[in-house]
Amino acid sequence: MLGIVCVFWFLSLTLLTAIFIFLSLLHSKPVPMEDREVIVRLRNCILGLASQNVMLFDTCILYTYESSMRYTIPELLVPEKMENVVEWTLQRLEQEGAV
Repeated sequence: MLGIVCVFWFLSLTLLTAIFIFLSLLHSKPVPMEDREVIVRLRNCILGLASQNVMLFDTCILYTYESSMRYTIPELLVPEKMENVVEWTLQRLEQEGAV
């Protein structure tokens, strides 16, 4: 189970890196700060889910991203804050019967 989570985690980070490079090449200029913030927030959400051994599905990634909006990007690097975000995500998934 942990191996599957690690594979998804690695593939997700690889995908985010590819998106970042693609956006850089597409624009042929620096990537706007707003796009960078979205990419970094998404990366932090995926890492937070993986650190809590949560299976990575599109729904839980989306819910985690939405829950993370309560914090600034630097705050998401604090393990306790990211644990809160993941906890809120799991509660929301449980309420909707997705877990």
